[in-house]
Amino acid sequence: MGLLARLRGRRSAGGEGVEISEQGGLRYLHLGTDTVQSAMRLAEPEELVLSYTRSMLAFLLFMPDARRVVNIGLGGGSLAKWIYRNLPRAQQVVLELNPRVIACARQYFHLPPDGRRLLGEIHDPHAALSEPSDQAVRSGVLHRRSGSISRP
Repeated sequence: MGLLARLRGRRSAGGEGVEISEQGGLRYLHLGTDTVQSAMRLAEPEELVLSYTRSMLAFLLFMPDARRVVNIGLGGGSLAKWIYRNLPRAQQVVLELNPRVIACARQYFHLPPDGRRLLGEIHDPHAALSEPSDQAVRSGVLHRRSGSISRP
């Protein structure tokens, strides 16, 4: 089954522009386009299905015991779930502009609830990064949806 068959099964998930589809045991997140933003294997929700999310773990080569991680943009929360499960001492802040994306990640992609180790903030990432005094982005590892940047 190709893209067209998958698109026929798309449904709104939390509001305009936030849609999910499923095919072959995988659930996909789309944000207003046909592009797949996130994917989750239903049988193994913490697995990093898309190669770009696996490449974002390269920071572990330099910071294998990262304690603070800031994710810029949530998508389906694949990276946030993986870090939550595999780096138990890490605290994460997720900066996401669209509150519907956070709700969708929780409802359809098994994102853990906010707590001591994970905090999803509805925040403009550009504003957060332009404020050098923002404690959330002053130290640790920064991740953006298109790649990652390590910060001391």
